[in-house]
Amino acid sequence: MSSKQVWDFWAPRYHKLWVQKTSLGPTRKAIIDKFKIHSSAKLEGKTCLDMGCGVGELIEGLHQVDKTLAFTGVDYSPGMVEIAKKRSIPAQWHCEDVHTYQPGQQFDFLVNTHSFPYYADQAGVIERFQGMTVAGGRIYMAFASVNSLYDKVCMALVKLTTGTAKYPSVNQFTDMVDGKLRVLSTTLIKEKWYMPSIVLFELEPIHE
Repeated sequence: MSSKQVWDFWAPRYHKLWVQKTSLGPTRKAIIDKFKIHSSAKLEGKTCLDMGCGVGELIEGLHQVDKTLAFTGVDYSPGMVEIAKKRSIPAQWHCEDVHTYQPGQQFDFLVNTHSFPYYADQAGVIERFQGMTVAGGRIYMAFASVNSLYDKVCMALVKLTTGTAKYPSVNQFTDMVDGKLRVLSTTLIKEKWYMPSIVLFELEPIHE
């Protein structure tokens, strides 16, 4: 089964996954809280790209924070995008591969949750995210990060259901973005003791 078929399989079941309560849900809340820090004046009329949007749950949550934000959701899985399109949110939805997607514009905000470990060319994606975001913009990336033996064991088990993935440690990711994205903050998302490390990075593109 290809990676696209795997995510198409999970698409109609996504809202029922147990990780919604322990991983996906807490991650969405952490990013939504970041957006709430910005005043409504700073969000009005801004653009936001959710790369790896899945079924559109995060965009729906962010839309509740500020309904003037202009959203674009992109996902590799046709099944995920079809479900996202059924949400009553004024957003543009695209079924595209992160490695080849050409948005034709830069965004004020870019969010990317839990899909980064599945990208074949992670360093290349970082460069693409840098180019997709305006100077002074914000990039919020969250993913499972292997920083301990426990993390390594947990994520090895996850691979059995999701396929090939590479989960960078905090240090590995920091080295990867050096010179391209500036790390403004890191937040550990761990609402349950048994969950592996999920790290939210707040980043700013470096434009010379």
